[in-house]
Amino acid sequence: MSNWKQSPNYIYHERQESMLCGQHCLNNLMQGPFFNAVELSNIALQLDAQERALVGKSLEYHSANVDDSGNFSIQVLKAALAQHNINLEPWHQRPGEAARDPSREKAFIVNRSSHWYAVRKLHSEWWNLNSSQELPESISSFYMMAFFSGLKADGYTIFVASGPGLVDKREPASVDYLPKIPTGVWHEERQLKALIESGGSGAGFATPAAPTEPEKKFNAFEGKARRLDGRDESVAQGGENLLAQLDGADADEELQLALAISASLQQQEQAKKEPTKDEIRAKRLAALEKRGI
Repeated sequence: MSNWKQSPNYIYHERQESMLCGQHCLNNLMQGPFFNAVELSNIALQLDAQERALVGKSLEYHSANVDDSGNFSIQVLKAALAQHNINLEPWHQRPGEAARDPSREKAFIVNRSSHWYAVRKLHSEWWNLNSSQELPESISSFYMMAFFSGLKADGYTIFVASGPGLVDKREPASVDYLPKIPTGVWHEERQLKALIESGGSGAGFATPAAPTEPEKKFNAFEGKARRLDGRDESVAQGGENLLAQLDGADADEELQLALAISASLQQQEQAKKEPTKDEIRAKRLAALEKRGI
């Protein structure tokens, strides 16, 4: 008789911490800790640079890709998923019946106000992976249409995710090489279902991050960044010193680091583009010479 035993199914779920629902949404969709706030902020900076190139050197430009609270735009989410061969498009733009029957798809991202979350088909079943919930929520095939009709009625914008990067089954060991997210939990599916039916909470196990020494909290916007050796460096020197602190930082610190990097690099970019007094004077003299004055 064969001793073969099917490996259990797991569901990865990050719970909400700080204002990082965009990060949690992407990781829940991807089923693993593939993104952190710093990586998403870097994508936002790249998009900002492209947009500034289109609008010119206007000093009135303000980023629409990440705000001071750490909320990321749909452009950032699309660019991040594209790195993993996943396409994101508005659901209503799908042709024919596909725009009316959600069961034909594999995954969705929904948004209202500043909150993002993922809905995924995993192991032939649908799950609501909203990071604001304690546990993932199972969605029956019978309830699918009503669930999405309710989202539309409540004013949610719905995006469908598709592509070869959407892996149906992933195990914790397969993503051990990735940095851990403190609120990320791997749930064994059968145990999770039993827990949901019993009305309990707390199933699964967190993927522990490496232990770190406690350090004093700091304000990422005070103009100074704290190095790992305890010395202060000016934020204006760039984001490298802040990036070094990502390992072992909790979600609040990670968010502040990401925003500090964004603010620092934007300040440097603006400083490079602002002409000096001598440059302004030279341009004025050249203009007057052309006019014969």
